[in-house]
Amino acid sequence: MRGMKNNGLKQRSAVKPQFLSHKKLLVTLLSSLCISPAFAETTAAQLDPITVTGEKTDRSLQDTVSSVGVVTAKDIADGNMLDINDAFERIVNVSSTFGGEGFSIRGINSGTIAGGATTGSGLSSLYIDGAFIPNFGIRVGQKQLWDVEQIEVFRGAQSTVQGRNALAGAVIIHTKDPTFDWTTDLRFNADNLSSRGLSLAVGGPLIDNELAFRIAIDDQESDGFISNPTLNDSEYGDSDNKLFRGKLLYTPSNFSDFSALLTLSHSQNESGDDVVATQDPAGNPIDPFKHKVFSNIDGFENVEQDIISLDLNYQLSSSLRLESVTAYNSTDYKRQDDDDQGAAGGNNLRSRDNETDTFSQEIRLHFEQDNWRGLVGAYYFDQNQDDQSSFTSTLNVQSLVGPLAPFYSDAFPLARNADFDVDIENWAVFADLEFDVTEKISIFGGVRYDKEKQDYKNVQDTVALAALPDPGLHPAIGTTNAFLLATLAAQSSDVNSDADFSAFLPKAGFTVNWKDDLSTSFTVQRGYRAGGADLSPGALNEYDEEYTTNYEVAFRSVWLDNRLAFNANIFYTDWQDQQVLVQDEVIANLFHTENVGESELYGAEIELHAQPVAGLDLFAGVGFVKTEFKDFETGGRDLSGKEFTNAPEWTASAGVTKRWFNGLILSADATYQGSSYGDVANEDKLDSRTIVNSRIGYEFDVLSVSLFARNIFDEEYVTRIQSRTNTVKVGEPRVIGIQLHGRW
Repeated sequence: MRGMKNNGLKQRSAVKPQFLSHKKLLVTLLSSLCISPAFAETTAAQLDPITVTGEKTDRSLQDTVSSVGVVTAKDIADGNMLDINDAFERIVNVSSTFGGEGFSIRGINSGTIAGGATTGSGLSSLYIDGAFIPNFGIRVGQKQLWDVEQIEVFRGAQSTVQGRNALAGAVIIHTKDPTFDWTTDLRFNADNLSSRGLSLAVGGPLIDNELAFRIAIDDQESDGFISNPTLNDSEYGDSDNKLFRGKLLYTPSNFSDFSALLTLSHSQNESGDDVVATQDPAGNPIDPFKHKVFSNIDGFENVEQDIISLDLNYQLSSSLRLESVTAYNSTDYKRQDDDDQGAAGGNNLRSRDNETDTFSQEIRLHFEQDNWRGLVGAYYFDQNQDDQSSFTSTLNVQSLVGPLAPFYSDAFPLARNADFDVDIENWAVFADLEFDVTEKISIFGGVRYDKEKQDYKNVQDTVALAALPDPGLHPAIGTTNAFLLATLAAQSSDVNSDADFSAFLPKAGFTVNWKDDLSTSFTVQRGYRAGGADLSPGALNEYDEEYTTNYEVAFRSVWLDNRLAFNANIFYTDWQDQQVLVQDEVIANLFHTENVGESELYGAEIELHAQPVAGLDLFAGVGFVKTEFKDFETGGRDLSGKEFTNAPEWTASAGVTKRWFNGLILSADATYQGSSYGDVANEDKLDSRTIVNSRIGYEFDVLSVSLFARNIFDEEYVTRIQSRTNTVKVGEPRVIGIQLHGRW
């Protein structure tokens, strides 16, 4: 079975597609387009300009030193992208992880590699219209790309400018702003998985040249591809994603240097459990690509999210601009699943209810004077998180009771209920500056002082779910029972604590402009993630901050009269005091975090964009990253030398879109992801895979009609292995559908 070499299951593929054959197909497709008569057209062609805003200063893509993958609104439409995971697949050294529950940048998972995410401090950050999205919002929340203007994925540390949760990188999503022209977009889509969607966006002026609005609505539902015979549910993996967004742009005529942009959004994302079984209820191996699971408890993950952001801009003078960004996010996450994923009865319910409220305020002063430009700013962040969880587990009684073991259950069941409250306050001041030394050489630097305070309250209650043996059976049983009850009591707690962290985060570098369209840059900067606390039996486990030192070389170039852009980045990262998970020695499936890790990673990204002639767009890229734990001991095992989880060494993507003058459009793309490991011990291997997608359609003046296919060759691949429950997560099978899109 694809992705499960170490589990002794035979791999299977209905079409048996290989990376080489897919590559040949793509080359053939590109060649056929290139030799078409339309290719010979002499119409002038140039690459569309791309402005990158995620570093809080507007720069062209070619002037951006950081390694950034950009997906524009045009890319989203041409590639028929419905959610953020579709965009991640296009960007090299970036991928979705755990079946779309997170993402990886340069081999580093957004939440955690091996620990440290309990208090909401991830390794990569996600912002939508200036609002910070917490971990559970990333996991299940607002991911639709309807009415999105641009996605920017920054690969590498962004701690100096972005601050917390940006040690590995940052994802910045900008949705479409109101304009003073009336526009309406209406889209309908459906496919063979009984997915169906209806989307609307409308906007225009309320007061000419002064007040404009835009409203976007998206409703996407799917029956999914997973069934549950135990519950007689053929739509066990269904999903229902709804989004409403409203925007107001105010540019007062009597105060022309001022503008205000208000964004309000509400989303509801509901999904069934997305695992499939590798064994039937009798313990016999089965093909997971039959897409069945046998749990006797209904599983789901739901998120409801409200986002408010307000962006105020005031042009103080020709060289000074003041900006304020205020944001609020309320995220309500609910989860339930069968902890053993088995068909048999019993109390194996795992549930979680998390409410996270986040407020942030940032003030920036932008300036540009002669050879100087940059910004200085101040930042405040306040997050309140109430996390309630309950699950059943087992106590290793056999090792505790010695000769009395025959009187006790081999895996003594217990239930643990926890209420974990976290309040985080973060303050920072920062600067990001650039100075032209000569016409060809510029230097740049930045600094951030970051201070964070965390307050924790941890209430846990651990109880036995099985009766203890009768003390009359043996003289020592009474004493042993008392010992076991005391052990359970020790797992219960009511603890209050707090912690403070601070960091100085510098960045420095230089750029050499060899000529107008050719430059190289070097950057060194410090990455950082604050410490925190997580749930440990009977106590609150605290851990310290972790740091990275990042070295990066960038190459930027434009060729053929702005018809070809070729960019590359090479990087090395040294990671110290790494937060890693250590397994509890008494309670199964319970972990805590310690600062015992040291790692390194290095690699490169190479990306190409071209428009040889008008109507023909090409892109290609390849990414390489090598990750390694240099020092990592957990559970009595030395994992030094192991790779990070979900860290494929090689990723690649390529695609083409061709528009003919009669309205015909054809697009195709292929993405490759090399093999990786699903666990830190590097025992569960996820095999490489190549996915090919295509779209063909016709664009009328106000209406476009297209047929699309995702995963054309029906590649079968595993995205996560859960050996404890004999389940895996698998990629989406082949999808064929239709889309109608009207624009007025």
